[in-house]
Amino acid sequence: MALNRIEDWDDILDPPKSNSSEIKTPSNGTLDREAAAQAALEGKEWHNNELKLVASFVSKGLSDDEIYLLTEPLKLEGYT
Repeated sequence: MALNRIEDWDDILDPPKSNSSEIKTPSNGTLDREAAAQAALEGKEWHNNELKLVASFVSKGLSDDEIYLLTEPLKLEGYT
């Protein structure tokens, strides 16, 4: 089925569900890195938490190598 507008998906898909276990980033831009890392390790919103962690490390000015070192332990089994 072809869709003419991206908004047409709203009629097909259910609205996104909120996940109360998601780590929220406060409006001041700080992230509880420990909580985000723990949630990622538990497989809760892994992609979103990992993305937030990497973004926070980039904004902190860490190098790629430093970020890889910090996020390597959070990699889920079966993924590279």
